[in-house]
This record gives sequence, structure tokens and C-alpha cells, in this order.
Amino acid sequence: DGCDREFPLTRRNLKRRFSDSFTSPQQQPLSLLPEDPVLRQLEKEHEEATRVKNIQKITIGEWEVDCWYFSPFPEEYAHCDQLWFCPKCLKYMRWEATLSRHLVDCEYVRGPPGRVIYLEGDLAVYELDGERPEMKLYCQNLCLLAKLFLDHKTIYYDVAPFLFYVLCRVGEEDACEVVGFFSKEKQSLDNYNLACIMVLPPWQRHGYGRFLMSLSYELTRREGKQGTPERPLSDLGVVSYKRFWGRELLLHLMRMKRTDNHVDLVAKRLGFTTSDVVDTLKDLNIPVKAGKIQPVANKRLSELLNSKFKLKPEHVEFVPEALYWPVAQE
Repeated sequence: DGCDREFPLTRRNLKRRFSDSFTSPQQQPLSLLPEDPVLRQLEKEHEEATRVKNIQKITIGEWEVDCWYFSPFPEEYAHCDQLWFCPKCLKYMRWEATLSRHLVDCEYVRGPPGRVIYLEGDLAVYELDGERPEMKLYCQNLCLLAKLFLDHKTIYYDVAPFLFYVLCRVGEEDACEVVGFFSKEKQSLDNYNLACIMVLPPWQRHGYGRFLMSLSYELTRREGKQGTPERPLSDLGVVSYKRFWGRELLLHLMRMKRTDNHVDLVAKRLGFTTSDVVDTLKDLNIPVKAGKIQPVANKRLSELLNSKFKLKPEHVEFVPEALYWPVAQE
């Protein structure tokens, strides 16, 4: 009963990437679709079918979670009231008894099938390549799981162009529990450093989304690049990134030398795009003249930081020193 096969692309999967609540691809209106009546009909059917969630709830590890949105599981799983996910390999099953049998022999004993690139306290991050055969099925299962909690998104089984960064909590006997993940294209002509991001509902509002954003930018800086999340951003994505950019920029301004105030230099050091820095400065009402950030008293910067971007005590913090990357190629 457990699903352990890979899935080919189908006619309905017209694009190759899936997106989450932060990075929704803009949907084309029907009037702009190619003049193909069959394609039009497929798009219309797909839109109607995905308006209502098909899976009501899932069980993963100790959590029973109500689902939010439609996810395109294979036909034999697509309309089950409940699915059971293996917390180790993310295979999904229709019956609890099937999961119990599977757990005895599951080969994913110590976490996802990738390399640990971050380890701090009880948090670990695994890097997975969607193109590698031993990682492909896990990435596909992760995408299907994510789509249950992402609105108006399209999910695709072609995970080969992407890297996945899976955040886990490490428990007793090194058992790993998936918290969330983000993905990014291996090659992005637009310098996108994040394609999709998702934190599972039981772990939301604890700072894990911000943790994943921090990781994406630390990777960008270590690559010697400047990046930005894939556009267009959803409303939630805009709010989340504005908070992230605002806090990071204020912290940088508070410790930088006044002679290092050129916008391009600040953007380079943060790994942000210049346009993201300029937009954030505008939101903060911090003036820029001739490409340079005008002096603002640290007291004022601190007030902005505490009034708009103060983190809750229980929020997790990303520790750059705990990131072991790049990893030597095997």
C-alpha cells in the first residue's frame, strides 16, 4: 500500500517547478493561454479540481494535522480521508497498520538521504539533490506533503533542477523529525536563491521560516553572490521577507562604519540584491542620496529594531558558524 515509486511528468504539469506560499508562480488567465482547445479544457478542469482539498488530514510522527489545500497524489491516494506519512522517508500510506509494518524496515534510520550541512543543538539541515537517484523519491514525497499546506500552488514531479534544504529536529538515538524546507534552482538566471519554502503547521510561529531564509542568504554569501527569492511573492511572502530584510539591514547599519554606507556595498555584504536593499530602506524611511545611505543615529536604528522587528524569546536562531558548506564533492 505504501507509495514507493517515482512519477513521470504528465500533460497537466505544464511547468517544472512547484511553489509555496512565499513564491507562487503567477497564474496566466485563460485568455492568454495558447490557442489550443484541448489545453484550455485541461487547464479549466485542473483549476476546478484543485479548488477543494482532497486529503482531510495526515499523521506524521506524533502529529495529526488537518490539511489545508489540494495536493495531486496518485489516484489511489488522492481522495483518502487520511494519509499516514513515514516520518523518516516521507512515504505515504492509506492505513496505519501499513505504516507500522513499514517503520520496522524503513532504511532511513538517521534522517533524509542527504548530507548534513548544519548541526547546532537539536537542529540539523540536510542538503539533497533532486537529480540523484537515491534522493529523487524523497524530494517528490516532500513536495506532495508540502502542497497540502500551500494555497494556489502547482506541484511538479520533476525535482532534478533543484536542491532541497531540509530542516530537522534531532531527537533521541539521532532520530530526525522534519520541520520544514526550502528549495532552490541549481542554475538561476535571475539570481533567485530560494524557489520554495514551507514549515509544517506544528512548527510554525517558532522562527523556523526565518531560520530557513537566513540559511538561504548565508549560502548565497558563501557562493560570492547576491540573491533574492523567486518572484512573484505572495502577500504572506512579501510580509515575511520585508520583516527579514528590515531586521537584517538594521543590524548591519548599527555595526557598519559610516564610510561603508554605499548601497551597493551594503547589498554585497548582506548577499541581498541592491533593489531589495533600496526598497527596504524606503520602507524604513532611511534616506539615500547619490547611492549612499545617509547617517542615522544608532538610537533611532535600535528603536526601529525593537518596535518593528523584535524576535520572540522562543524563536530559534540561525548560527552561521554551524554551517559546514561548501561540502567537498564525493
